[in-house]
Amino acid sequence: MKKKKIKCLLTRKFWDLDLEYLRTHVMPDVVFVIPKDYSIPTLAEEASRGIDILLGDVPAPEVMDAATGVKLLQIPWTGLDKIDFGLLEKYSFQVCNSHSNAASVAELAMALLLACMKQIPSHHCALKQGNWRRPGSEDFTPPDALYGKDIGLIGYGAVGRKLEKMLKGFDVTIRALASEGRKEGELAILGPEGLNHLFKRCDVLIVTAPLTPATRGMIGREQLELMKSTSYLINVSRGDIIDEESLFCVLKKNRIAGAGIDVWYQYPQRGHSLSRPSRFPFETLDNVVMSPHRGGMIRGELPHLPDAVENLNRFATGSPLINRVDFTKGY
Repeated sequence: MKKKKIKCLLTRKFWDLDLEYLRTHVMPDVVFVIPKDYSIPTLAEEASRGIDILLGDVPAPEVMDAATGVKLLQIPWTGLDKIDFGLLEKYSFQVCNSHSNAASVAELAMALLLACMKQIPSHHCALKQGNWRRPGSEDFTPPDALYGKDIGLIGYGAVGRKLEKMLKGFDVTIRALASEGRKEGELAILGPEGLNHLFKRCDVLIVTAPLTPATRGMIGREQLELMKSTSYLINVSRGDIIDEESLFCVLKKNRIAGAGIDVWYQYPQRGHSLSRPSRFPFETLDNVVMSPHRGGMIRGELPHLPDAVENLNRFATGSPLINRVDFTKGY
């Protein structure tokens, strides 16, 4: 008897490179259904034709209502902050996301931190003009050292764990904060009540926590003003975890040594590249290293897709899925 194919409907347009990767790595039992367009009526029509898996964005309610046979919604990235969890709770299918870009995001966090501490961008720009910024000159400030510093990880998920491994080589002291306090090996993880303690104590704070109702605006003026004047803040999670105006103000006043930011408050429309990342002029500040949300990208690789591929193959073989989303927590 011929085995029934598993139909997977793409709910958003994927790059050709993404499609090639999916077709190469997903088991042949899974057939990808690519709609002629991604309008609600078209997706709803395709979803009504016996679809097993939805892959991509969370579709409109009309699409999910039509997809009566769906058993899995696979989101091929990490961030879930734009998802209506109340809506998803009405449906019986499983929802999973992807954490396979964690190493790439952690690497960028390290790059931003070292670029800040070693003043690489500003020295690069100065030396292009022939300015060596030698000791004794008006614009000389000595670079900092990561070795031996006290590090605070705001969030201890996939990215936080990768960062812990990367940072250990610098002989640092690491403390972490998560949704609930616990002990993991030698690392003591603080609960949310420990947030101010970390901001007051640590030389470096790296934000990797997911954006949820509980973490939105979690870091505001109170926390930022607790930081040492010599400390650094790195954000590779979501901009809205840190209050935008408060962050700009402490940096403009040089209340902290610097910040490395990959995630922002304003983004260009899809298909466009020109847009300021904030209503505040972060680009005018010398103590900020700016990155255009590149944490999850690697040349020649697609780090956002392996976990999605893993789950599609697990679904095809009836194996337990990974990265199931907890609607009560929002991640």
